[in-house]
Amino acid sequence: MDDNGMAKGLIIGLLAGAVLGAAVGMLYAPNSGAETREMLRDRAMEARDKAGEMVDKVKERAQAMRHSKEPA
Repeated sequence: MDDNGMAKGLIIGLLAGAVLGAAVGMLYAPNSGAETREMLRDRAMEARDKAGEMVDKVKERAQAMRHSKEPA
């Protein structure tokens, strides 16, 4: 699998996990609707930030691998 495929798989898995976690959280949430929505919004923003960081790391690794394979 190429680096783009790995990055896409990682992002899809991360987003799927976030959605699933949010759904379970809503089902078992002891908070009011407004509190739950605010919590979900905050967690979604955190997940988005973490996904962006992971994408940046994958890009850096891919670039480093590409440069290491170039002939001297």
